[in-house]
Amino acid sequence: MTEEKKETGTPNPSQEQSVQEKPKQDEMATSTQPQEVQPAKEEFKEEVVKLEELEEEHEYSPQEMETLTKLYDQTLEELKEGEVVSGRILNITDSAVIVDIGFKSEGIVPKEEFDNIEELKPGDEVEVYVDELDNGEGQVLLSRKRADFIKNWDRVIEKYENDEVIPGTITRRIKGGMVVNIMGVDAFLPGS
Repeated sequence: MTEEKKETGTPNPSQEQSVQEKPKQDEMATSTQPQEVQPAKEEFKEEVVKLEELEEEHEYSPQEMETLTKLYDQTLEELKEGEVVSGRILNITDSAVIVDIGFKSEGIVPKEEFDNIEELKPGDEVEVYVDELDNGEGQVLLSRKRADFIKNWDRVIEKYENDEVIPGTITRRIKGGMVVNIMGVDAFLPGS
């Protein structure tokens, strides 16, 4: 007869007793007595693997190794103070423009260094000069004016080396000559 009860799904007397002894969900929620927590029993298989075996499993072809090495080297490219780099504007605040230059932290450019600040928006690409990699507060200080100056100075040198005429605008008169703005670079023009 017990076989018939198992087939029909009716619990046998010992099963009925264990079911009745379990507290109901509502009783468990209102119970104030701490219950003992049993740690989960998981079995881990410990395995010692030699480094040589791992290297053998993951051998790369010379072409794959070269590609991986190049990718790794590109991620570690160091920025140096005094370089002009390209970056992407992340945010424009009341006093600064935050630029991502691919370094561990974003760089800060004073807002007044941009002549066209109204036209700029996050996502725009800009060239900036790396002034300081760490100003003592963990910030990277950048300069748009210095980047423009260096770029324009390079153009002036190129024109000079090619014996080209360099147009300029006289900005003021000083003792002994004039100050001439040549592509954003102030130059001295002697009076004699």
